Amino acid sequence: MKLGGYFGSLCLFAIPVVGLVFMLIWSISERVRPERRRLAQAYLIRSVIISALVLVAALLFSAYMSSMAYQMFYIPYYY
Repeated sequence: MKLGGYFGSLCLFAIPVVGLVFMLIWSISERVRPERRRLAQAYLIRSVIISALVLVAALLFSAYMSSMAYQMFYIPYYY
């Protein structure tokens, strides 16, 4: 696969739903070129890792904001 093939594949993977479908199909299918299959598998693994990190960051941020809201509204201030 030449540079244009890699570039086209990565541009296709950047489209939200279509890219995910192509990543799944190309990473499972045996009819696809081996280098394209490996690229799809690597990009799929990368996408899963990044999604997991974003989910963990969102959960930590929401927990932090929840504790801040609790401190603001439910813990009384004594002077």
